[in-house]
Amino acid sequence: MTERKFDPRHIHKFNDPNMINLHHELEQAQSLLAETWRLLKPDAKVMIVDWKPEDTPEGPPLSIRVAPAVLIEQLRRAGFDHITEADRLPYHHILIGQKV
Repeated sequence: MTERKFDPRHIHKFNDPNMINLHHELEQAQSLLAETWRLLKPDAKVMIVDWKPEDTPEGPPLSIRVAPAVLIEQLRRAGFDHITEADRLPYHHILIGQKV
């Protein structure tokens, strides 16, 4: 039997991926969000959970944290709609964007 190698071009579509404590580390966040949008099934959602841009007892330096308004704009530019924000966690913000 021949072994098949992973080829990302053969991925059809994803449902509801999560990005947790990742966004502040991305060098090309806009490109990643655009590619995420491309790979999602229609009506699928992406959830981003990342550190609030404020002093917290833990987490990355404030200088690399991303404000929710910036994330919302990045999601919109990537093609996401119905963007919602939740403020339920003490040190993190939650954003959800949908591919319509």
